[in-house]
Amino acid sequence: MGGASASRPVARHHPGGGRGGYPGGGDLVGEVNDLLALLEMLEDAGLAIPSLGDRAAIAAKKARVERFLRYSAELGRLSPAAPRDA
Repeated sequence: MGGASASRPVARHHPGGGRGGYPGGGDLVGEVNDLLALLEMLEDAGLAIPSLGDRAAIAAKKARVERFLRYSAELGRLSPAAPRDA
């Protein structure tokens, strides 16, 4: 599912406490795990959603988020990127 790459934009723009290097990181991890559990339950019940993992839809969403982040940066609404642990 992309693990680290999925959280990269958020961690990059919201440095500080919390899991994942940003406030609320633990909440986000919990929400993602809850969603994955529901998806597994749907699949176990024979109700899998065939369009999940649509790379074109995922790429389009990432492009929209990157555009929004650039726009937010232009407005001065983003914190500087936090240094990453090696």
